[in-house]
Amino acid sequence: MYEVLDDTAAQVILTIESGDSIRRVAQNLHRPYETVRQAVNRLEEQGTSTMASLLSTSA
Repeated sequence: MYEVLDDTAAQVILTIESGDSIRRVAQNLHRPYETVRQAVNRLEEQGTSTMASLLSTSA
């Protein structure tokens, strides 16, 4: 079954590198921190925590 991702969640998956913080990803995407944090939360809820866990929640 396929999951539909919004633009921000898809960009997060494509942008993250191991050890990146949410703040760093937000800066790389030129998106607000809160928008990226919400996308990461949605990814975790959808069971894609392997990708989202690459991000540390530290600021």
